[in-house]
Amino acid sequence: MSKKDMEYLLKSFSKVSGLGIRMYRNGKAEYYYSPVHLYPDPAIAIQNIILASSHDAGVITTTLFQHYGYINLSTGETIVIGPTVAYEEDEKDFEYLFFLLDIPVDQRLEYLQTLCCSPEITAQHIAWLLSFFITAISGRTFDVERVHIDTKYGKAGNEIDKEHTREILKSYDDTEQSEIALTSYRFERLLNLYISTGQVDNLIELFEALPKVEAGKMASDRLRQYKNMFICSATTMSRAAIDGGLDPQSAFKLSDLYIQKCEILRDPNVIMMLMKEMATDMVERVRTINYGEVQNFKIFEACYYYVKKNLYSRIQVSDMAKELGISRSYLSTMFHERTGKTISQFITDQKIVEARRLLQFTDKSIVDIAIHLGFSSQSHFQNIFKKQVGQTPLEYKRENAI
Repeated sequence: MSKKDMEYLLKSFSKVSGLGIRMYRNGKAEYYYSPVHLYPDPAIAIQNIILASSHDAGVITTTLFQHYGYINLSTGETIVIGPTVAYEEDEKDFEYLFFLLDIPVDQRLEYLQTLCCSPEITAQHIAWLLSFFITAISGRTFDVERVHIDTKYGKAGNEIDKEHTREILKSYDDTEQSEIALTSYRFERLLNLYISTGQVDNLIELFEALPKVEAGKMASDRLRQYKNMFICSATTMSRAAIDGGLDPQSAFKLSDLYIQKCEILRDPNVIMMLMKEMATDMVERVRTINYGEVQNFKIFEACYYYVKKNLYSRIQVSDMAKELGISRSYLSTMFHERTGKTISQFITDQKIVEARRLLQFTDKSIVDIAIHLGFSSQSHFQNIFKKQVGQTPLEYKRENAI
């Protein structure tokens, strides 16, 4: 199989399963793709253990009770899928994971939110996925019983296992509804994260990659069920768009228009298509607020992620250009021509968006926020904030703090 065909197969498998997938050759990663866009790859923390395994296929469970599956191919490559969602949410284990992955403190919350949106799949389910993959690629049946399942859960493993068993028994009569609720919740969290940060491509890919999402029973009639689910989604999406900088009045008006459109529909499948359209519309509006109208979006997406990564420090345009591999003058000129803003203005805009979030959702002081976001002084931060928002940080906090 050619490298191109293999990568296509890996990506397709990832989209079907919802799990991240990577391929190693001679101990080095050659390919990585994840529907939930986890960078850096969380498998880095456990890859040495996986690569040392002599089994043809297996499942390894981390101390956070996340599952990874792996396949050692006869051609020398190792395929690794995962992680699943963490059952154990131990703060120290998460901190250790962040340390191993070298994730800056200011980026850990978002990384954790994304990590917690990984799919909930049992070790046994992963074993069947591995069996299917090997059978498909080799043309010979690979019995699921041959998949080695390592269930060393770590210090809290027995307690987690027992609790999980109790929960399964407790909800035995409504297992399907429980799974639906969990899947829907994680999908919604990731969807709203992408909307609030203007990640258009990731949101579109999310709809393509993750399994069909339902909701708990909200109506006896199937059509009404989908409409009620749509209304709930419209509400949460509009709030996510507001978090991303969209004007509240515009967000709620847009939500109302889509709800009105939904109410005249008679096909649940068409309602789901409309939901994707609504989400895409909102995330594109958030992106436009943050980027302006751009034609060559890839370079601006790279700028956005650079700024986001370095949001809590002094950002130099020359450093950004160097990392993107283009000249400072070319980057500055192109950015201004396409957006009508200078890169410095764009950086300031992003810092103010984050400042609004911190003022609204945290108890951090104004001086702490100013320092945290790399402003030269508290007074400089207050002046910039008032110029952009129309209120002082204190006035904004008093009116919007939750």
